[in-house]
Amino acid sequence: MSTKYFYISYLTNNTYQNIIFIKSEILHFTFLIHERRIRMSDTYDPYQDVLQIIEDCAKACGYERDDYIALAYPERELKVAIPIEMDDGSIQVFEGYRVQHSTSRGPAKGGIRYHQDVNINEVKALAAWMTFKSAVVDIPFGGGKGGIKVDPSTLSIHELRRLTRRL
Repeated sequence: MSTKYFYISYLTNNTYQNIIFIKSEILHFTFLIHERRIRMSDTYDPYQDVLQIIEDCAKACGYERDDYIALAYPERELKVAIPIEMDDGSIQVFEGYRVQHSTSRGPAKGGIRYHQDVNINEVKALAAWMTFKSAVVDIPFGGGKGGIKVDPSTLSIHELRRLTRRL
């Protein structure tokens, strides 16, 4: 496998810092995390895995902690209550999250995850992965992600549409 590089820019102390990661190392670490995820219990925390991957890759590239620590924290986290009118006329309130991991390369890009077990750490991890994916393919976007705690199979198309638009 040939070694490829990508960089992530982030703003710290009013100056841009660039981090270069080895792409093959990221893929290798991602594979190892996937293998661990299969064997994990209910206490699995995907955000802790992202933090470990950032640390492992930075160490493999010879970076000091001060060089990459800003990548370990999202820029913004938001938790919301989303009331929507159900098809039967009742009101139901859903818990939602929105995380912007990084907007230094451009606006935060990322979709919405609908799942009954979604939590803030999962959304933070997915937002971080979106940051890294955008950097790997060198598109001018940062990483973001939303999540709504709901079983989408229990909602009608109209209820899902209303829920999506409210978030």
